[in-house]
Amino acid sequence: MKPKLIPIFLIIPLISFSQDLRKLEQYYSKGKFERAVEESKSILKKYPDELIAKHLLGRSLTNLSKYEEAIPILEELVGGENVPSWMKSWTNGYLGICYFRMDMYEKSKISLLAGIEGSTENSKNFIIKRLQRFQMTDYFNDWEIIETENIRFHIQSDHKVEDIDAFCRSRENAYNQNNMFFEATPYKKIDFYVWSKPEESINEVGRRLGFANSELCIVNSRIDQTRGHEITHILVDYGLSPVKKNRLINEGVAVAFDLTNRDKMALAKQSNKENYRVEYLMNSSEDIPESILYPIGGALIEFLMKRGEEVQLKALLENQTWDNLTNIYSEEIILEFDEMIMN
Repeated sequence: MKPKLIPIFLIIPLISFSQDLRKLEQYYSKGKFERAVEESKSILKKYPDELIAKHLLGRSLTNLSKYEEAIPILEELVGGENVPSWMKSWTNGYLGICYFRMDMYEKSKISLLAGIEGSTENSKNFIIKRLQRFQMTDYFNDWEIIETENIRFHIQSDHKVEDIDAFCRSRENAYNQNNMFFEATPYKKIDFYVWSKPEESINEVGRRLGFANSELCIVNSRIDQTRGHEITHILVDYGLSPVKKNRLINEGVAVAFDLTNRDKMALAKQSNKENYRVEYLMNSSEDIPESILYPIGGALIEFLMKRGEEVQLKALLENQTWDNLTNIYSEEIILEFDEMIMN
């Protein structure tokens, strides 16, 4: 008996569909996410239930930071009955990213942890890295969470703070007070981690305290840090979007807005035992110790605020170079500051 032949009108669509999927996967693997979105949507018009196209559409939209558009697609896949476990794992991973970026902290953590189930080695590693970056590992499970309007506090136990609510209110007030100048609109609340065991931060987050991660809107702080310093870093980045940073200026503005009553000019003079000038400090900022750079930078920013206009300081913070500093402020003003911090 002769084998039955498949009609040509059935073969051609199958070949075309296979080629479209291959093209989609190539676009995605090469990081051409806009093209991947277009190709996914084109396939889904013809085959609305095609899982690979739907999956790569959700991932591509996530990679393009189109989180609101990606979420319903990824949610549909996670809830699907015939979705393979490897795909659900990756989908939960990307859904966790979307939720995090949309300030849905608990849903993000739930999705990432769900992605571990049925994961491949690659998807598991992908999710674990996100759990670490978002500080959602088991280490942080017993930290108390207190939310204010702009900040989500994560408080480590044994903090010895008598009034933790007052502590949180003081940081929220610092945010509002400093943001009257910066007018920043971060994409989510600041996740503010308050460490009672700062010596453990290197093992858990890879750095000593304190520091701000503007990309993730995360602050890691010692209990005794000033109210405004790390918050200011995030407000600068989302209020002024610096195109170039210099450590003297970038740390200086955080010191200037730390909301302490310290005499910053006196501290700068005291730290400047080598009689450094601003030009040298800016050109060598990566090599200067914090104990010198921070107080001088703070005094410089405070000085410029008093001697110039708000628009001038904002222009400097947007482009933190020596040339921009001297274009905005006169040489006399910079020389005056140099003389004030000399011993």
